[in-house]
Order: sequence, then structure tokens, then C-alpha cells
Amino acid sequence: MLLPLLVFAAVGARLQGGAALTGHARGITQTLRGTVPEVVVLGSSIANRGVDAPALAEALGLPNEAVVVLSVPYATSAHHLAVLRRRVFDAGYRPSRVIVADALRPMLTHELLQDPEGVRRLAEQFDEGGEDAAARVFGDGGQDALAQGRLRAKATAWREEALAAWRDGAVWAALRPRGGRRAAAHLVDRVQAKVFTGIEQGTPAGDEPVEDAGSQDGSGWGPSPVLGEAYALHEHGLLDLLAAETQAHGASLTLARMPLPPSNRAMDQVPAALEAEARAWMAALDIDYVDLRGAPVGEDDFADLRHLTPHGAQVVSTLLGDAIRALEAGHGAVPDVAVSWGPGVTVTRDPEGVTTWRLDPGQAVELTVSGDDPVPLVMRARRLGDGPPLQVTGAEIEDLGDGVIGQGLVTGTVTVRAPEVEGGGWWVHHLALGHAPFQRVVLGRAETLHGAGVRLAGGRIDDLQTVARYPIPPPAL
Repeated sequence: MLLPLLVFAAVGARLQGGAALTGHARGITQTLRGTVPEVVVLGSSIANRGVDAPALAEALGLPNEAVVVLSVPYATSAHHLAVLRRRVFDAGYRPSRVIVADALRPMLTHELLQDPEGVRRLAEQFDEGGEDAAARVFGDGGQDALAQGRLRAKATAWREEALAAWRDGAVWAALRPRGGRRAAAHLVDRVQAKVFTGIEQGTPAGDEPVEDAGSQDGSGWGPSPVLGEAYALHEHGLLDLLAAETQAHGASLTLARMPLPPSNRAMDQVPAALEAEARAWMAALDIDYVDLRGAPVGEDDFADLRHLTPHGAQVVSTLLGDAIRALEAGHGAVPDVAVSWGPGVTVTRDPEGVTTWRLDPGQAVELTVSGDDPVPLVMRARRLGDGPPLQVTGAEIEDLGDGVIGQGLVTGTVTVRAPEVEGGGWWVHHLALGHAPFQRVVLGRAETLHGAGVRLAGGRIDDLQTVARYPIPPPAL
């Protein structure tokens, strides 16, 4: 009977002091230890499983170890600010770029902090300070929210460490082998790995438990209004605090809106007026914004309703790296394109508004791109007969034959014409201009635009995708 009391007392005494980190704060500190991150990616499990650090590093031209992903389950902008301030900058790390990779809704609102567990995870990161963020999130109850969250974090850590100590002692006593102290310790480690992995908290990696959002149970405080009439972005949002924290340490800030599977896109629904206000605020704060919802990933590239598969994460991470390089080169604007088509061109739009062109022999479409800088053009078309290739004037477009993927650089006006010979018809079903993902999708859909991931390299266009890797057949006529 005395052993459990001694275990609980020892663990409790260790956690009485304010210096001991708990939960995910401790896990993130361990993840960062020994690293010199050039790029820090913050987010929830959407980033944890959706950002492939080696793929992002390669796209950015950095070594793999230069990119570190730090995640907190069900994170909001308050969690991102806490991790950035306390775990990264206050700990002496100096990345040149910070990327928040998540759905847009939790970047703007604090609705996930309706769950007391979300407040506990916030208090873990804000083990000190955080009053400025708490006041935005919880109003006058900010101090109480953090105080209660810290108590909850300490209690959770005490319970878990006490149970772990008692469990290891019981395993040792019951199963101690003949190999002495070293063999017994090895046995405890094996039991820990086989039986208890995933039960304990304290690491930012891995799957998250499914948690239901609740209320604060009459505590007298709660998060700011959620997307209702009372919600005011500049009053309750934290974008300015994130920007100030990042820029004060000489780093750039990028907000990357991650894709969700087509069956769950409503999860990240944000009112159009609020999104426009947020985009304007980001521009005023010098925050780069990358919308990755047009990434060429489909339902099969997601492991569940929120998380990408490893293959999907590679695709999205490469596109994110390309987007950042495009921004650094000044190519972050979506080009303005004027389109006109001659008589006889068949323009179709499906129920979802996707447009395609059918060019019979001799028919043509003209596109005029504003600006003086060359703009990448990616086009996908299908031959309707046995005629010659499409005629493209005003740009050097690579012709890859049937099921063509044409790509090249456009300046000014380009004309796409079906040769005026028998059997010379073409169906153009995908066409986009601009540096991915800042593209103007003229035809088709960004998600199915084969060749959507392109980058400028030494004056040429490199296609980041291949037919074998993305066998997306064009829809039937």
C-alpha cells in the first residue's frame, strides 16, 4: 500500500514547481532539441500528416533537416502563437520563415477552444505569459482561462506520470527476468512500446483522439463569438499578433490553407465577407497567403476526412514549396486573362461550372494576358480525329501528342487554333495560366489539371507531375 503513495508523492512533488513542461509543450521541446530550423511549420494534425518535411525542403532548395513540423491537436491561431513565442523564439531558435499550415477557419476563429481540452493544450504552450492572446480569445476571463488550463495540464501530467511510474513498477515486479536490473529495464521498455504506445500524451506526432467540443461548464468564461454577428476579426483574431511575433525576430510568415477531401470541404467553410476581410488584413500585415485547395489531390489521396496520405502530403508539400518560391520571386499574383473565341467554338459548362472548349477545324480561341512578364501556361487537350496538332501562336507550347499536355511561357496574346483540315478538331478541357498555385484556371478544374504543378527553372518550365503518376482521364464529351 505504501508504494503507490510514494509514487504519487514523488511525481506530484516534481510537478509542483512551475518549470516542468507538460504534454505537447514537452514533446515539441524534445522535437526541436538539437535542430537548427530554417523553416518552422505550425499546425494541427492536418499539418502533422499533410506536410512532408523532406518534400517541402526539396522544393525550397533546403536540406531535409532545415524544415521542422510542430503540431498541436485541434490547434487554433492561439496555439500557433503560443508555440511560436514560447517553444521557438523564447527558446532561441531563429527560423527565417514560419508557415502555418491548416484549414482557414481555425486560423481566424477560436471555436475549437470551446472544448476544455483545447484550453488545456493552450495553457501547456503558454506555460508563462500569453495574456495578450487570452484577452482576445476569452475577453475579461482570459487570466482565469489560462490559470484553469494550467491547473488542468498539471493534473493531467501528474495522473499520467504517476500511472506510468506505477505501471512500470508493476511490470518490473511481476515480470522481472533473470538478467538483472538491465534486462528488467529492457522488458519494461518493450512492454511500453507494445502495449501502451499511443495512450500517453506528450508528443506532437501521431493520431489524435476524437474529441467532442463542449462548453466551459459554467466557469464564467468562454471563447470569443464564432462567426456570428458579434464576431469581429480585428477585435478577436490573432493575425496581427502572429505577424508581429514573427517579424520581430526577422522571419517571414506564410499562412497555407490546406486542402480537404471533396467529401468534407464544408468543414472549412468561411463566409465570403470574412475571408475577404482576412485576406485584406493579411496583405496589410505583410503575411503571405497560399491557398492549396486547388492541389491535384482527390479523395484517394486522403486517409480520412481531414488527413492526407503520405503520397498526398508529398504532392501538397511540393506545391507549397513552389508557391513560396514563386512569392519570393514576385510571382504571387494571379494573372488577369481576357478570353475571346471565334464563331463556331463550342463552349460547354457542366453543372459545377467547369468550362471546356471544342474547336472544330479552323476554329480558334484567343487569350490575352496582362503584364509584361512571361506567364506559365499549362494546357491539356484531346484530339477528336486523326488531324495534325493544335496550332498555337504567341507562345512556344510543347506538344506531347494525343492527350496532349502543353506547357510554355506566354507574354501578351496567344491564339489556340484547330488546323483547318479534315479530322483536325480538338477538345481543350484544361487550361491554366500563372505560377502554381497562383493560377487562373480558364478551363477545367485545378484539382484535375494534369501538369498543374510547374516551376520556372533557368528559363524553362519543369512539370512536376507525370502521366504515369497522375493518370487522370478527361471526362467524356
